[in-house]
Amino acid sequence: MPRKIIVCYDHSPSSRFAIQWAVSKNVFLPDDSVTLATALDEDVAAIEGGALAVPNVVGGAGDFFITDYTQRVEKMEKDAEHELKEAVEKIRQHVGQVHAVLLRGDAKSSLVDYANTNQADLVIVGQRGLGWVKRRLLGSVSDHLSHQLKMPILIVRDSN
Repeated sequence: MPRKIIVCYDHSPSSRFAIQWAVSKNVFLPDDSVTLATALDEDVAAIEGGALAVPNVVGGAGDFFITDYTQRVEKMEKDAEHELKEAVEKIRQHVGQVHAVLLRGDAKSSLVDYANTNQADLVIVGQRGLGWVKRRLLGSVSDHLSHQLKMPILIVRDSN
């Protein structure tokens, strides 16, 4: 019976290493269904721009912030999709099915919800992401997942 495996991917060195490690240790079986999941938190776009997107600012300045915010979110989406495509290609030859999903919201809760909803058999995550999560989260995604998920979780620590 094929397993449903979710790989949490934020394009950080830690998540790249987790994929490489899983491939090198033959974690993925040929009939597995693997999903690379990235959580895109739109609040990061507002924070990175130095101003929150407020639609009702007097004098039309709100339109400027909304446009700027929208452009940042679109760039984040495009970058995330590009990174996911590259990661999918790296593991495609090792598994039966592989696809990517771009989740919305906080990485911790989005990944827990997605894994539970899709009844994953295994969740793989790198320890200490340095991508988008570094700018947004105060805690560790891998630690949160290890406490909140009911299915097995493989936390891959980079040896560097």
